Amino acid sequence: MNNKISSRQFLRMMILFQLGSAIAIPLATSAKQDAWIVILIGMAFGTILTCVYLSIFNKSEGNNLSEILEELLGRKLGKLIALLYIAYFLYTANRVINDFRIIIKSTALPQTPNIMVIFIMSVPVIYCSYLGVEAMGRGAVLLHKVVMFTIVILFLFAFINKLPKIERLEPVLEYGWEPILKVLFPLAIAVPYGETLTFMNIYSNVKDKDVHQIRKIALFSNVISGLILAVTSAINVAIISATVVELSIFPVLKTVGSIQIGTFIQRLDVLAILLLMLGGFYKILIFFYCSVEMTMSVFEVDIRYRSFLTVVLGMIMIVLSYYLMVNPIQHFHIGLDIVPLYVHVPLQFIIPGILFILSVARKKNRYSKTLG
Repeated sequence: MNNKISSRQFLRMMILFQLGSAIAIPLATSAKQDAWIVILIGMAFGTILTCVYLSIFNKSEGNNLSEILEELLGRKLGKLIALLYIAYFLYTANRVINDFRIIIKSTALPQTPNIMVIFIMSVPVIYCSYLGVEAMGRGAVLLHKVVMFTIVILFLFAFINKLPKIERLEPVLEYGWEPILKVLFPLAIAVPYGETLTFMNIYSNVKDKDVHQIRKIALFSNVISGLILAVTSAINVAIISATVVELSIFPVLKTVGSIQIGTFIQRLDVLAILLLMLGGFYKILIFFYCSVEMTMSVFEVDIRYRSFLTVVLGMIMIVLSYYLMVNPIQHFHIGLDIVPLYVHVPLQFIIPGILFILSVARKKNRYSKTLG
């Protein structure tokens, strides 16, 4: 199985992953009309976090996160922490599936049983993960074009329709910096930038393994996705107002639903749903693929059993998605208030911080021994 992707494919994968559910779920809405500022500041700090992940990868000799954990923390503790990350990736994949289950159930397929919607989202993910990262990379190039074209069309139609009212973004910093700082950490940094931790399982699959080239691509991806999310947030507020955005479960759908040009361009929320589904699909796929690869590494599973393991973990993901379902209000409360603080902070910030310190100290020791 070919497990190599080009730099171009890697870039597309990162952008799709970072847009993912972040473009659908209202991030930083408590900052009112300043939500776009939160997203841009989050992008800056998220870029620093991505550099930390890349530095850990560069200074270690492991090919994926589980191998890096074992190298820096020791075999037993490393495997234990790796199991924690496997559970984290599967749980996050399940949460994103339920994000889009709620979108689909509340818009396109309200009468469809929950389990069928979960299958619709999960089966293609399991199949693509089975095909491997090379197929995922080729698919990302195609889907990236569709996503970007859809975003441009929706923005263009919104301005043709003269819907955005710039005055709704004013006054800037009306409530000062406190609301911005309150929502900045951990949510605006953890989603989506802290989640790029998953790519520590994919960096070694890039054909050009030069870490400087990978860093450029990763940072460029952060900037592109951050700008798209910030502009989307600003346009949402400019069209439907900060109050409506804060009260909406999916403000982007309400925004797109407002677009109407004459009698022949209407109901563009179908395009918005397509956009959200494609981004969500890749986010679920990356999380699930990384859980498969780390499981194989931790338990030293022979490559012959990879397809079986993929199906088993896929079934676990489906079961989790079904039995951990809650109503939309509880779902978003858990995802926006509880998970960032108690899950993202230790797994995206604290443990990688420890790994970074250990990797720097380890490299200094090696350098000292070489000089000695």
